[in-house]
Amino acid sequence: MNHPAEMLAGLSFWLGILTLAGGVVGLLGYFSVSKEARENQSLIWSVLTSLLGIVMLSNLLATMKLITIVFGLWMLSTGLYLAIQGWSLREALRVGWVIFGLGVLAVIGGVMIVFDMGKGAIGVSVFLGLQAVLAGIGFIILAFLKRFVVKKMSGSIRG
Repeated sequence: MNHPAEMLAGLSFWLGILTLAGGVVGLLGYFSVSKEARENQSLIWSVLTSLLGIVMLSNLLATMKLITIVFGLWMLSTGLYLAIQGWSLREALRVGWVIFGLGVLAVIGGVMIVFDMGKGAIGVSVFLGLQAVLAGIGFIILAFLKRFVVKKMSGSIRG
């Protein structure tokens, strides 16, 4: 999270590698089956996917911008949905105003991310960093729950 531009460049590179690999695997699958089982749609899709992977790898800056735009549009659409839902709930529940406010903040953030790649890099970096932290916390909780269940199960088997 300390180097968002480098993180976004790395993410763009790996996304390009995965896209290219997906296309190549599709091509290998196409040519490994009998001629009767081959589908032209599969060949076209695999070629296009391979080409997209090559383009993504040859122009990492465009890939970085594409990732930030997609992330920003996702954030913008989520914010609009939250704002609309919060507005409709504002009179029935006090939390409706909170949901509305969070939605408006997400809309503002989404617009900033779409139009400023620097902010987009920070947004993607923070999002991925928070996801990693939350996943780690989830795995720790899961480990304790698993330990509890195993003790409970072994106690009921013995008893």
